[in-house]
Amino acid sequence: MKKQSPVAQFSILSSARRAVLVSSNSISFPLRLCVSARNYFLFFTICSLLFAKRLCVSARNNSLRLCPFASLFNSFFHFLCVSARNNSLRLCPFASLREIRIMKYLLTLILIVFTTSIYPQELMLQKINSNWKFKSTSKETWINASVPGTVHTDLMYYGMISDVYFGANEKDVQWIENETWEYKSEFFVPDELLNKKNIKLVFEGLDTYSEIYFNGELILKTDNAFRRYECDVKNNIKQQNELSVKFFPVSETEKRKREKYNFELPGGSRVFTRKPAYHYGWDWGGRFVTCGIWKDVYLKASDFAEINDMHYNYSLDEKGNAAVKIFYSLDCFEEGEYEIQMKNANTNDIKSEKINLKSGLNENYFEYNFTPDLWWTNGLGQPNLYRFEFKIIKEGNVIDEKVNRIGFRKIELIKEKDKYGESFYFKLNGIPVFMKGANVVPLDNFIPRVDDNRYGALIKQCVESNMNMLRVWGGGIYENDVFYDLCDENGILVWQDFMFACGMYPYDTEFLNNVKEEIKQQIIRLRNHSCVALWCGNNEIDEGWKNWGWQKEFKFSEKDSAEIWNGYVELFENIIPELISENYLRNEGDVNKYYVPTSPKHGWGREESMKEGDSHYWGVWWGEEPFEMYAEKTGRFMSEYGFQAMPQINSFLKFLDSRDLFLYSDALKNHQKADGGFDKINQYLKEYFFVPLTFEDYNYMSQLAQMYGISKAIESHRINKPRCMGTLYWQLNDCWPVISWSGFDYYGNKKALQYAVKELYRDVMLGFINENNNLKVYVVSDRMKMLNGKLIIDVFSLSGKSLKNISTDVSVPPNESKMVYELKNEFKELRDVVVKAVFTGSEGQTYKKDYYYVPPKRLILPQAEYTHSLTDNSITIKAKTFIKHMELRFKDIDVIFSDNYFDLMPGEEKTVFYDMKGKQRGAKPQLLIKNLNDLFYARN
Repeated sequence: MKKQSPVAQFSILSSARRAVLVSSNSISFPLRLCVSARNYFLFFTICSLLFAKRLCVSARNNSLRLCPFASLFNSFFHFLCVSARNNSLRLCPFASLREIRIMKYLLTLILIVFTTSIYPQELMLQKINSNWKFKSTSKETWINASVPGTVHTDLMYYGMISDVYFGANEKDVQWIENETWEYKSEFFVPDELLNKKNIKLVFEGLDTYSEIYFNGELILKTDNAFRRYECDVKNNIKQQNELSVKFFPVSETEKRKREKYNFELPGGSRVFTRKPAYHYGWDWGGRFVTCGIWKDVYLKASDFAEINDMHYNYSLDEKGNAAVKIFYSLDCFEEGEYEIQMKNANTNDIKSEKINLKSGLNENYFEYNFTPDLWWTNGLGQPNLYRFEFKIIKEGNVIDEKVNRIGFRKIELIKEKDKYGESFYFKLNGIPVFMKGANVVPLDNFIPRVDDNRYGALIKQCVESNMNMLRVWGGGIYENDVFYDLCDENGILVWQDFMFACGMYPYDTEFLNNVKEEIKQQIIRLRNHSCVALWCGNNEIDEGWKNWGWQKEFKFSEKDSAEIWNGYVELFENIIPELISENYLRNEGDVNKYYVPTSPKHGWGREESMKEGDSHYWGVWWGEEPFEMYAEKTGRFMSEYGFQAMPQINSFLKFLDSRDLFLYSDALKNHQKADGGFDKINQYLKEYFFVPLTFEDYNYMSQLAQMYGISKAIESHRINKPRCMGTLYWQLNDCWPVISWSGFDYYGNKKALQYAVKELYRDVMLGFINENNNLKVYVVSDRMKMLNGKLIIDVFSLSGKSLKNISTDVSVPPNESKMVYELKNEFKELRDVVVKAVFTGSEGQTYKKDYYYVPPKRLILPQAEYTHSLTDNSITIKAKTFIKHMELRFKDIDVIFSDNYFDLMPGEEKTVFYDMKGKQRGAKPQLLIKNLNDLFYARN
C-alpha cells in the first residue's frame, strides 16, 4: 500500500471550490510566518518555488488550479536554463543561469499577483490526512497510519500481518474485528484559518462505531460508515491541535442493538450495523470486517458564507428545450448583501442577482432556459455535459464557488400493463432503450486503496464491452464520486441500490433516523449525476421474506412476522420514496418512474417473475437447471443471472502458492465461497463439456462453461425484445481474488465470458432460436433508424465442406428484434455441422454469429492443426482444421487481447492484437495456446 508523503498532503480539496488548503503537517516555519502575517505574496511565492511543477493539478483528483499557467511557465524556464547550460542558441538576453533564476523569481511574483487577483479566496479547507498514528487499545506502541485507510491495510503494510488475500491467510486475521482501535493526529492550524468566524471539522467517512476527541474533548459519536459527519470546532480549536478517533468492535455494539428485539433477524447481526454488508463475507467475498478513517478528514472555515448544495431540476419539451430550476442552499455566517452568480461555461450564459442573506441556511433557485445537446448512453449518441459555475460574491470578491457538470436527458422507468403482463423498461429522451450491462460489486475489500486509475480501467472496459448500464449492488458501497463522474462522461447509466441486502433490517426509531440521514445524504450527493437512472430500495429482501422460508427458519410468531414486515414497508415503501420525492424530484414528479422498493419484484421460482418487474433468474446455477432454460425463462428485465468460472491462471499465481493449485487444496477452497460451487461447475461441465483432470484444463473449461451459458442467456434476452428490455449479468468484477460469477477477475483480467459479451452487446446482434432443429435467424437492432443490409448464411461440416449457402436482403425497423430467415433442417449429422451467419449493414459494419446444433461435448472435433506467428503486438493463427475455442495467453504475464476463445474454420486466418500489462514491448514471453480439440483428443 502506498504511503502518503507530507508533500503530497499540500493540495487543494475539491475542484468545485476556490479555496486555500493548508497542509496540516508539512508547512515549514517560514510558510507559517507568511500565513500568520497574511503575507499572500510571500506565501504564494514560496509555494511556487517549492511546487513549481505541481501547481496545476488534475480536477479529477479533487484539486484546484491555483495558477492555470504554472505548467507552461515552468516548462519555459526549464527550456531557457537548459539552453544556457548547453551553450546553445540563446533565446533570452541573460548571460547566466543565476540571472535566469533571478528573473524566474521576479516573474513568479508578477504571476502570483495576477492569479491572486483573479482568484480571491475566502473559504479555507485544510486537509488532516497526514501524521496519523494508530494502535490497538490493548497495545502500547503507536504505528503510522494511512488516512484514508483501514487497520487491515496498515497492518499489512508494516508486515504485522501477511497479505490477507494470499492462500488461507484470511482465517488468521479475524481477530482484528474484535479489537478496539485508536487513531490520533497532531496538526498545526495557521492564523489565517484560525481567525475565521466559522470552523467545522468534517469526516467524509468513518468505519463505523467511533468516538471523536478534539483537544481532549468528546465532540462526536458515529454509527454509520455511509454518512458524512461534521461538527463545529470554533470554540476549542488552537494553533496546535490533537484529534483522536476511537473505533469499537462492531460485535459489541451489534449485541447491544440486538437486545432491543426479542428475536433474531434474518441476515444476522450485520443488519444492525450501517457498513458494507460484503465485509462480513459473501458467496464471492472473504470476511474482512474493516475499521478506520476510510475517507478524507478536513477543516472547513469561512467568515461570510459558503455553498451548501446545488440541485439542477429541469424538464425537456418535445423540441429538446430545457426549463431549468437551479436550486441552491447557502450557509451564511455574516448577514448582508451578496451577489449570486450562475454561468453556463459551455454557452457563456450568465445569470446573477443580488440578495440579502440571513444568518443560517438560505435556500432559493434560479430559472434558466436554453436548448442543450442531450445526454445519450454509450452506443446511442454523445454523453454531452455542460459545466455550470455557481459563485457567491461579496464586494467584488468570490467568497465560494461550486462547479457541476450536468447532462440534460429525460430518463424514466415505464411500468404499464401490456399483453405479456406489465412492462419494465427505461425510456431515454423519449426512446425505449434496451439495457446491456452487469452488476458491480466494490472493487476491493479495502476501498481506500482503489484509486482513480482502477475506476477508469473498469469503465473503459465497460465502454469497450458495449455496455450502457451498471447496477450498483445493495450489499456493497455507494460508489466513490469518480465512478459516477466516469459514468457521466462515458454514457453508462447506473441502477443505484440503497445499501440493504439479503436480510430483514431493524425498524426502531434510532435505526430509522440513522438511515434517513444516510439516504438523504446519498440522494443529495448523487442527484445531479446524469448517469443515475433508478433508485432501488434493496437487494432480494422482498424475495427472501416471501420465498426463502425465513419465518419458519427463525420461528417467528404471527405477531412478530407482522411487526417485522411492517418495519420493512415503513422503510422501503414509505420513508425512502418520500426522501426521493423531496430531495430528487422536488415533489414535481412520479416517484414510481425513478424508484422500485426491491430487486427483484418476484422470486425466480414464481410464474409472475417472468411477467412483471425485474427478475433475478437463478434457476441456472442454484436451481441446477440446464442452460437451455434461459430461452424459456426470459422475463421483462433480467437484472441478475450468472454462472461461476475460475480467474485466469496468471491471476491464481498472485494469490496461491503453486503447490496449492489443485481443486480441493485448503488454500484454493478458501477462495471458493459458494456453497457446493465446484460440484455445480462439475455438473454443468459433464452436461456440456467434460470434467478435465489437470488444474489448468479445469480452469480453461470452467470459463468455457460460463461463456457458453451466459451467451445463451444474453442472446435470448435480446431476441425477446421488446418483451424483455434489459440484461445485467451477475457479476462484472471481484472485490478480491476468488472463484466467482465475474467477467473480470480481481486483477482486471478478462475471463472467456467477457470476450463474448463484447460481441453480444453490440448495437446489432444476430441470434438463433432452434425449434425441432429448424433454425430461426434473428437480427436484433438497438439503432434508432432503419437497418438495411445483406445476410449471408453458410452451413459447413466441421471439415470445411460447404453444405448450404443463403444470401438475402434484410430490413429491420428501428429498435426491434426481427426474425429474418428460417433454416429448415436437412442435415444428416448435426454433430458435424456449423451454421455461420454474417450480416453486413449498408454502412459497411459486419456482425457475425455461429450456431452449433449440439453441445460442445457432442461435436465431432478433428485433431487441431494450425500455424502461428508472433510479433511485438499481434498473433496470427492460421487453421488447417476446424478449431474450437482457441485460448491465447502468455506465461506469467497479464495481457489484454483484442479477441480470445474463438473458433476457426479450416483455412481461416485470424490476427489478434495484444497489449502486455506492465511488460516492456520487445520482450520475448512464452506464448501458450490451448483449444478444445486437443483436450478431447487427450481425454480419448
